[in-house]
Amino acid sequence: MDLFLKVGPLFSRYGLFRNLCNPRNRFSYYYKGFTTLSYLNLIPDSEKTNSLSNLDLNDCLKSGRCEIFSRFVENYRTTVHNLNYKIENVESYFKSSSDPSNALEYEVIGSYAYYLKAFNGSVSLCRTLMTGSKRPRRELDLEEFILRNGKALVDFSELSKEGIVNVKKLRISPKGDFIIVQYDPDFSDSHKARFYSISKGRLFDAVLEDVGEVYMMSHPPKHRLTRLYYTQLNSNRRSCKLITSLIHNSTGRVCSKKVVYNEPVHYISLYKSKNGKALFMATTSYNKVFSTFLIRNKGKMYLIPATNDVKTLLEYRNHIVYRIYSNMVSQISMISSRHLKPYSLRFRNRTIDKKHEYDSIKIRYVVTDIDMFNKGLVLYLMKPPSTPRVAILPFGKSRSRQGYKLIDDVTDGEGVAGANVQKDGKSDETGNEDKRIKIREMPSHKAGIIEPATNMNYYSDSVKFNINSPGSSEARMEIDLETLELKKASGSDDGIASFVIDVPSKDGSCKIPVTIVAKGGVNEVGDIARKKCMLYVYGFYGENLKVCNYIEHHPMLEMEYILCFAHVRGGGELGKEWHNMGAKEKKHNSFYDLVDVIKYLIGKNITTSSRLVLNVSSASGVLGGCVYNMSPQLCSVIVFKLPYLDLLTTVTDETNALVELEYEEFGNTSEDRQMLESVYSLDPCSNVRSVKTQKPALIINCDERDIRAPWYHTAKFVTLLSQNHENENILVKVSNYGHDGCPPDVYLIRTCSEYISIIDHIVAKNTRNGI
Repeated sequence: MDLFLKVGPLFSRYGLFRNLCNPRNRFSYYYKGFTTLSYLNLIPDSEKTNSLSNLDLNDCLKSGRCEIFSRFVENYRTTVHNLNYKIENVESYFKSSSDPSNALEYEVIGSYAYYLKAFNGSVSLCRTLMTGSKRPRRELDLEEFILRNGKALVDFSELSKEGIVNVKKLRISPKGDFIIVQYDPDFSDSHKARFYSISKGRLFDAVLEDVGEVYMMSHPPKHRLTRLYYTQLNSNRRSCKLITSLIHNSTGRVCSKKVVYNEPVHYISLYKSKNGKALFMATTSYNKVFSTFLIRNKGKMYLIPATNDVKTLLEYRNHIVYRIYSNMVSQISMISSRHLKPYSLRFRNRTIDKKHEYDSIKIRYVVTDIDMFNKGLVLYLMKPPSTPRVAILPFGKSRSRQGYKLIDDVTDGEGVAGANVQKDGKSDETGNEDKRIKIREMPSHKAGIIEPATNMNYYSDSVKFNINSPGSSEARMEIDLETLELKKASGSDDGIASFVIDVPSKDGSCKIPVTIVAKGGVNEVGDIARKKCMLYVYGFYGENLKVCNYIEHHPMLEMEYILCFAHVRGGGELGKEWHNMGAKEKKHNSFYDLVDVIKYLIGKNITTSSRLVLNVSSASGVLGGCVYNMSPQLCSVIVFKLPYLDLLTTVTDETNALVELEYEEFGNTSEDRQMLESVYSLDPCSNVRSVKTQKPALIINCDERDIRAPWYHTAKFVTLLSQNHENENILVKVSNYGHDGCPPDVYLIRTCSEYISIIDHIVAKNTRNGI
């Protein structure tokens, strides 16, 4: 994990279509409502373009071109004013129920403890020399010692007026003499890197522009220099080049720049091993990995054999590369670095012999992340769809080849761990002494995700991590790497229960897992009846829907809502195949699954349509738009957070920054008319229609600086709705923090209080009216 991690996708256009055939709409078998190109003679220009995309938001709001959009923005402000009393009550709840723990979060790197602290209204990076901090005569506890003796290093307000809000990453040089601060000055994904000299107490003049990732390696021949490796973004905001250069430790002068690798199609990803002795480079796209490389201290690149189209995680220890393929059945392998082939353009396709790969094991869990220590490899696991686990691969003291063999601690007869876990951990099925990977269940069986702590100390005797569960205070855990004992450092039982149910799909091809979280004496799903419900969904790019504690969860559980998470096809919860079942020509399955889940929840009397709130964000805004256009009677409110709504315009615009990558999710619309037809039928803006039925209220948060799901997506969608006399119960809030920005807590609490109050007001009103 990186220090202070918290600091933190289309080609030629189609014109007229002539001589189009008129086949039966193949999608109508499941749900009526999709419009396909087979019924059209052309795509209107208004549907292929967004006339607002070149306008400044502030100018647009003042002009007549955004009169409708401005009206819905004003609707939000008026509603907030009318519900101010309720909003203030929710705000006061946040303040009274906030976690009273003020534990200092710090990380020891070398001889110093690094941490963040507020100074004069800004946040600074500080450090404390730890020499002598454990002397018996010292009466101060460790945290108090760190705070009392700390020194402020970098004031982030010196970088930009936004301060730490747009700081993305921090890197500390191998010798601890300077720090790299990577930040996004205007939230446009155009990252810069600045160098702060600790000895001189100031920022160097050197600036690296358009940086994706940046790491440092020691440069032994010249101790006054540090070698930099960084990826550079092109005009489409893709990391397309790997560059190396040298930086002078005293002057900050950057020299000897050289392009090491150029990638014309995919992303370049860069990652440093935990022990700092190697870099990994990969060509990737979303969760897919196409090629992987090892870069050692001397700067030479070696090709690591990898399987295409599989999420891959890598680490390095004692000249051994640890390669983990993450899927429903994950695979862990080891490869000696001496068997890796040097990379060159001439021999770029050569691979190593399979016999040089050491034993592999398989575990029936999805590996979400890994961490490396001198005493063991830590794997953070997910039992699909939402149950966290941790596994430890302890390292023995032997340096022989046999000492590096991987063996798992449980087996189902085929070398697959996770099928029949031995409770005592003493032996496997054959009765042999257990020397295999140790899988640890969490003390609580709640759904959630594991968030690794900042375990930067490679030689630590323990690994620390947090369990993040919906509505629950963060549970801090620690595992001793010697005894493998699991300790719970904090977190209490708060009466929140979670369950997983399987919803059959309408076509009978699969079962859709749904995680349900409830509070108040609920022991099983059958105890839940006609509850107010917040339903979350994602289902894009093979990414997991995170079942974690969002800011609104705790108050909503207290208000007797249940939280539901629909793990629809197109996501990654059930591995690569689950994603493939909801991508490209099968993308409609994501929508079908969502409708099936909603109907199941209503049909089983878990909730009602008047009590159901659909919550979508980013790409899943497409699903929210589909529900609104084609099945509006299923819910009372749809909450859109930074939504992706103008799908057709995006995937047919050759100037769009992420067009090539969107082809992997939606298909190549420039070459395949079937893919274009599929995209058109899913596009929320192309399928607005007048239907005489009750429509759900829309609460939309768009962002002025968001370049991934721009504000004009929302503006176009709500304008089309108004022109069709669809709905005036639309509320729009415009923020200013980008797609991945980190707004201050005050803003988050206020905005969340507004959302909760508006949602509950609408749900209560619709329930009273029997809608």
